[in-house]
Amino acid sequence: MKEEYLHHLWKNKQIPFHQLKLVSGEDILIYDVGQYNKFESGPDFSNGKIKIGNVTWFGNIELHLKSSDWYHHNHQLDRAYDNVILHVVYTHDQNVFINNKAIPTIELKGLIPEIEEVLNKHEFPCSTFLDELDPIYLESMKEKAIIKRLNRRLLDINKYGDESNPKQVLYSLLAQAFGCKINAQPFQELTNRIPIKLIKKEQCFNVKTLILNVSGIGERELLDKNWIHLKSKYKLDTMSRHVWKHKGLRPKSFPEIRLLQFAEIVEKFDFDTSFVYLGSNELIKNIRSLLILSDKSIKISSAMIDLIIINCFVPFIWWYGNVKMNENIQEKSLDLLQFLNAEENHILKKWKAIGVNCINSYDSQSLLEIYNEFCTAKKCLFCEMGNKIIYK
Repeated sequence: MKEEYLHHLWKNKQIPFHQLKLVSGEDILIYDVGQYNKFESGPDFSNGKIKIGNVTWFGNIELHLKSSDWYHHNHQLDRAYDNVILHVVYTHDQNVFINNKAIPTIELKGLIPEIEEVLNKHEFPCSTFLDELDPIYLESMKEKAIIKRLNRRLLDINKYGDESNPKQVLYSLLAQAFGCKINAQPFQELTNRIPIKLIKKEQCFNVKTLILNVSGIGERELLDKNWIHLKSKYKLDTMSRHVWKHKGLRPKSFPEIRLLQFAEIVEKFDFDTSFVYLGSNELIKNIRSLLILSDKSIKISSAMIDLIIINCFVPFIWWYGNVKMNENIQEKSLDLLQFLNAEENHILKKWKAIGVNCINSYDSQSLLEIYNEFCTAKKCLFCEMGNKIIYK
């Protein structure tokens, strides 16, 4: 058994919480399993919420195969683990202490399957029936799934986006796309600190220098009179270098490279939104040409270009069409996905294993949505394929 299996079960709440007790015999209620910390060092889950007796606790939750792994991993020497409120282990083989107090511990042995494959057998409950099902049901489900996925992005954009300032929305989405999942948040913070209006107002100034200085990545190396003047003029706060994450990234995806790529795009793009009225064929050509950089040393890969289009331009056009109440504009988001290559990841490999292949990003994005929102949650009654099979 791997520790990642425990992470999967805990994150997806596939543990019999109603049967849980502490190894001390006390009752425990799990109100919130916390937020999964997959990429950075520190406890496995943050911001958890539990209740032991009459006391409610908020804090971090750590998972191990054995209690003793706490000491094998030297967590006792790391202050980041001082706020762990719960230790979840498969086997409890010794007590663990923080500041001379035993950490509340749950032992999962006997409560969960011991082998990951037990779970994998049921990831696609309908897999053995797909050959008997008319493909029209899968296509219909894909269409609904992609609309649901785009509408969820719409809600996210509306939380920070201003309908009266679409240039800033596009600018922010572009930044988040360059950050991908790992650095999306600091990239968005960067666009909050230096809005597109400021950058275009100071067009005579080197945009790359401004972005690198405010990001905190290059402030020491790029100090000059212009930067000192603008920093004082606009009261610009520099971000901490520590907010930029590197763990799990290849060097070509490090924030230092992504920031340089982003800066060149921002420097040459006016963020005028009239491109949304282009025909679909002209639209994809226009966007692709924008993402070709003159500096070949920081060339954006074709796979990354596709991801930027998927995570920036597709949701922006969907959002903008919604703002303008123009379904023809929104339809172009779906058209763009048809032009892009399908992504490749472990979830799509699972689909392929049961005979479902992807031709383009429309397919891959919709299948990811079906898997994450229906298959893993076992919401077969809400899936057209599952519903058809159940009531066949």
